[in-house]
Amino acid sequence: MRRGNRYRLERRLFQPFLPIFSHALRWGLGLVRSCAEKIFPRKASRQLDARLVSGATIIGFMRAECGVGEAARRLFLTLKTVNYPVAATCLTARQFEERDSSLARYFTEQTNCRYDIFNVNANDILRRPSLLRHSARSSYRIGVWAWELARFPHALMKAFDHLDEVWVPSKFVYDAVAPASTKPVAIFPHAVPSIEPPATYDRNYFGLRPDAFVILVAFDLNSHLTRKNPQGAIEAVRRAFGGAVKPNVQLVIKLHGLGFSNARKKVHKALGGFPEAVIIDRVLSREEMWGLQACCDVYLSLHRSEGFGLNIAECMALGKCVIATNYSGNTDYFDKTCGAPVGYSLIRVGKSDYIFPENQYWAEPDIDEAARLLRRAAEDAAWRASLGRAARIRIVTTLSYEAVGKRIVERLSALDADFETLSLARRA
Repeated sequence: MRRGNRYRLERRLFQPFLPIFSHALRWGLGLVRSCAEKIFPRKASRQLDARLVSGATIIGFMRAECGVGEAARRLFLTLKTVNYPVAATCLTARQFEERDSSLARYFTEQTNCRYDIFNVNANDILRRPSLLRHSARSSYRIGVWAWELARFPHALMKAFDHLDEVWVPSKFVYDAVAPASTKPVAIFPHAVPSIEPPATYDRNYFGLRPDAFVILVAFDLNSHLTRKNPQGAIEAVRRAFGGAVKPNVQLVIKLHGLGFSNARKKVHKALGGFPEAVIIDRVLSREEMWGLQACCDVYLSLHRSEGFGLNIAECMALGKCVIATNYSGNTDYFDKTCGAPVGYSLIRVGKSDYIFPENQYWAEPDIDEAARLLRRAAEDAAWRASLGRAARIRIVTTLSYEAVGKRIVERLSALDADFETLSLARRA
């Protein structure tokens, strides 16, 4: 047999197996590398510069109309309120509407602060590692992460390599992230200010009846429709008040998000039989949103999971009765003494319901129980008001800018005390 023909024959015989051999080789090398790193852990590749001044730069989607954008703005305002030196670097977020310019005067590209605090989730750090160029190599990097499932996925583990420490907003997120982390993990909740909404944004402004019992459901389509579960909330209202909305009950659906035409269709389909439901499908200013929250009698959240639940906490701060799933991040500050928790059962997360859903579970709220609580809230104004008063006290005393800011400053001050030692250890 000629050499050329023999080569072609061997190529035809072995080519189908090449992908298998390649995959096995990559797997084997990965296993060896993983074992080696456990036995001989790598030293930190970045050195800390003790000459950097005490202070923090908040790096995040500061203009974005979404939860991670609001979290970044709240963290900046929290540190500003307690007079801690703080600056802000604004990242571009193509997937979000970028309309919030409230902190634009503080934006800067470079600082000499010791702490660079990234309000960027683990998946975005891995998807867009170029975001890290906004941080000085010699600073102490802290990631502020929201994760909304009970287990942290192996696919995101490498995000820890880019940070020195991780902050999370609730015990629920801590219980998912901390077991997976080789870096320090700490809980710092989002701060919720106590405000008086401008009188301009009243019921008339939003087209709501002055004498109606108003139920508010609010969500961002970027935050996974199945997780937010507005269809469950709509069904609870239907069961509570017998089909179509009664004349004295008004359901308000507040949503926004670029694209998501299929998700919008699902929401509109769920609203069939609610001709007088008010749909607000646009970005509201911070003041408008506070005004809308102040207009409601009940805030309803039948979520399947929350990292924190900012809308829940904001409505509580306004003294509103909140009916919400008794699961995940909101349970840190929400219980039967200051709200109306809804029971649940655990169900599997569907393949398209959230990122990395494999072997994950979340809550399926009890719709009938939610309906009973809605009826009681509509019929018992005294009960509703007492829960609202307790809710306001809970948030004002535990989640104010001052309360949260004090805890953060204590952590950063502790790091300050060891910063020179940390910087020398990195050089060793």
